[in-house]
Amino acid sequence: MSPGVAGFSDTFAKWACQPNLNLDDNDGTEARLAFLDTVACMVIGASEHQSIAAMAAMERGQAFGKVKPVGGGVGLSLFAASFVNGVRAHAIDYDDFEFSGSTHPSAAIFGALCSLAQLNSLTIHQVCDAWIVGYEALIWLGQAFGYSHYEKGWHSSATLGPIGVAAAVSKALDLTILQMSYAMSLAASYSAGLKAQFGTDTKAIHLGNAAEAGLRAAFLAMENVNSNREIWDQSKGYFELYGATQSPGFDFITQNMELGQAVKKFPVARKLWPSCAYTHRAIFGAQNLRSKFSSTDEIVGICVKLPKPFHDVAHFGVPTTVSEARFSVQYCVAAGLMSEKVSCKDFDDQIIREEKRQQLTDLVEIETYDLPAGDSGEFSLNTVEKITITLGTGQIHEIDVIDVPGDSNNPMTDSQIIQKSVECGICRSTAEAFLAVDGNTNVIQTGLLDQNNEAIFDEVSCK
Repeated sequence: MSPGVAGFSDTFAKWACQPNLNLDDNDGTEARLAFLDTVACMVIGASEHQSIAAMAAMERGQAFGKVKPVGGGVGLSLFAASFVNGVRAHAIDYDDFEFSGSTHPSAAIFGALCSLAQLNSLTIHQVCDAWIVGYEALIWLGQAFGYSHYEKGWHSSATLGPIGVAAAVSKALDLTILQMSYAMSLAASYSAGLKAQFGTDTKAIHLGNAAEAGLRAAFLAMENVNSNREIWDQSKGYFELYGATQSPGFDFITQNMELGQAVKKFPVARKLWPSCAYTHRAIFGAQNLRSKFSSTDEIVGICVKLPKPFHDVAHFGVPTTVSEARFSVQYCVAAGLMSEKVSCKDFDDQIIREEKRQQLTDLVEIETYDLPAGDSGEFSLNTVEKITITLGTGQIHEIDVIDVPGDSNNPMTDSQIIQKSVECGICRSTAEAFLAVDGNTNVIQTGLLDQNNEAIFDEVSCK
């Protein structure tokens, strides 16, 4: 750290702890849309294997309490409910993401805030301000590390995530500048999670861990547990252990952060398809090629050319599990060619094992190319994806894909987010009312957190 320059968490907390963050209406709107989208992911994710296992583990450990996880179930402790919420939000990889830190910001942040809102009287404005603070923390952490942290093998949602959650919860609890800085530093001690777990149940567990760890760090700081607030750039500190040689570092970022601008400069991306973001361009391209043939039986060759780091993430071939299917470019392009509209139904254990799907998946060839040194890993002209199909007639059809609907350059509309929420199990009237109600309304009064996954719980949300 440069002499006379405040450290990262001190500088950040000084901004975040202001009573008025001077945000514009668009920031609040984005936060509220993120809230609705994430709760929808929690509801539909509640019936997935890893979510059921997470809930069962908490019950087996007698972690009972007054907080009900979003999507239904018995009351748990504050920390246990946050863990379950985080797992549910990420269970089908349908939750939002951002490119700066390569994280899934909302699953962990709202995983904690949805639990906290049941014990503390929090308004929509308070929860949304807390999300913005957590999102800001993740963005500037991401800027300090660059894409190299993620490319190195770290699951950023699990390493950076707890710090973002700690900042968000500190804001919701109205902690002091010193306490928030302590909380963020404390949360760094929970940074763990490898990309090698992608395609398994453990990936969603990472988000539960991040939600619970960040919440715990904030509560410890609330009790004035101290920590090393200069951990970020010092020798043997956070950056040295988690960063890479081409990363800008915290010293540079601390002096150049545009605090309060993250939502505008690095907008969140939301998903139209429940799979890894690096499969979305394959899905979108394949869907656009469906008009070129009458039946997939006509296809004799498929090739997808994409950046090597992207394929390293979504590298599975013919999937043996649903989790692998969500991280298989080959399966996702096959699903895009076969289904009129790729949806959650395409990621069903029986569907992925259909002989015709497996044969089409096996037909897909992958060609990769390297990214320029220091590339941000975003969807851009540097990372074009090409999907090519060859028909038995000899005809070749191809498409270049840069952006996809839902990403930061082509955001989902409010109506699309509402429709996604309804398809995930949220009552339409509840979703619409939540987006329209006054921000000073208590979150509990909106009924949004009362939505249940009716596939596993008897309670009905829409009556």
